[in-house]
Amino acid sequence: TFFHITLPMLSPVLKVILMLAITSAFKDYESILVLTNGGPNNRSQVMFTYIYQLIFGTNTSAQIGYATLLSIVAALIIGVVTAVYLFCARKLDDVV
Repeated sequence: TFFHITLPMLSPVLKVILMLAITSAFKDYESILVLTNGGPNNRSQVMFTYIYQLIFGTNTSAQIGYATLLSIVAALIIGVVTAVYLFCARKLDDVV
């Protein structure tokens, strides 16, 4: 009964929850920034902490243009991942 009744009724809610979890995984830079600030020798640095350091870093010349380009690339990556997920979720609806 779980696979034939319960799971198909929960699938719309599960799709939304999984999509929010995937997009929030990209936004996990706050904890990295607070805990390690890029870590020793930039080992734990992710794209968003790098963008933050480009704009608000200790260097006197902020590279706002390059940081803007990286932000647009990050938004495109998140959009592509979300589109692929929604495409796969639609295919799963056809199966179930």
